[in-house]
Amino acid sequence: MSRPPTEPVEVPLDRDYVLNIDECISRGWELLQNNFSVLFVASLIYLLIEFGIGLLGAIPFVGPVFSLANAIVVGPLLGGLFWVYIQVNRGKPVRPGDVFAGFGKPFLNLLLGQIVPGLLAALCMLPAVIVGLITLLPSIIKNLEPEPIMFIPTICVALLCVVPMIWLNVNWMFTLPLVIDKGLDFWTAMRASWRMVQKHWWRVFAVLLLAGILNVFGMPVCCVGILFSVPISLGMIVHAYETIFGVETPGGRARA
Repeated sequence: MSRPPTEPVEVPLDRDYVLNIDECISRGWELLQNNFSVLFVASLIYLLIEFGIGLLGAIPFVGPVFSLANAIVVGPLLGGLFWVYIQVNRGKPVRPGDVFAGFGKPFLNLLLGQIVPGLLAALCMLPAVIVGLITLLPSIIKNLEPEPIMFIPTICVALLCVVPMIWLNVNWMFTLPLVIDKGLDFWTAMRASWRMVQKHWWRVFAVLLLAGILNVFGMPVCCVGILFSVPISLGMIVHAYETIFGVETPGGRARA
């Protein structure tokens, strides 16, 4: 079985790439069709763990402990899920249990690779928080019920803040795959992801948007549809990752 690298692997950052959106979609569907059992079970393990911790997080008093635990494990767990998909996409042997591959040497960098970009992107909402405090502070001090119109400035600023938040999240989208696949530390992976995504930001955004829409439509189908939409969307993202960073194809040759 393949294992994550123990030493950093050089990532070519000077190359350009052509990201075909329709190819990402077809590759995501093809991966699930040809490797259904491995990808379905690996995705199911990830979703069940996240769903279970989410339920435990709703328990009064002890819920925050489980929420904190989820913040610690979600990065390594998602990194391991990416590892399974990357190996399958390259035609290499992998098992559903390899979804836990991130709970080894890459653990810390996967943890930070999930938390740091999330925190930095969340800082974009700080202006909305400040506007909200300034707007509502007089009512809070006087113990008065805020008028609905008082929330309008905060909502407007929040909508504006969403734009840079999305921009940052797209730029850092491939941080976890780079950590688990190339053995990079989280900061180097963030910088590499940023540099490559910036070359064709809108195309990467389009792939991620379509993957997100697919999952949104998958959720209402008795929550069962997401068991199929998640593998397809992850297959789309992994194909984009392979294309952008010029890594191995199933034939073992590097993509130019």
